[in-house]
Amino acid sequence: MYAVKIHEAASQVILTTQQIADLRTRHAPSIVANWVSHYGTAGASSFSPAALLGVLNAIDAMRRCFQYDSNGNGDWRFYKSLTKR
Repeated sequence: MYAVKIHEAASQVILTTQQIADLRTRHAPSIVANWVSHYGTAGASSFSPAALLGVLNAIDAMRRCFQYDSNGNGDWRFYKSLTKR
């Protein structure tokens, strides 16, 4: 998150406005909140299959924040860096 914030402040970030917004408001908070509620509290209860799938889906969705559709047909590729395709 800090790297994105630094590149954004320098007006050099390649991510779209929507990708940055999703990263900040949806994906990162969801993953951190889940970690705090399940691991940070040292709870002895195990993950339910539904909770685990939710975490995996959040991580997969976060991955899309660092990809672009290279030809408009679903050919998703990772950015080379936060400043280059």
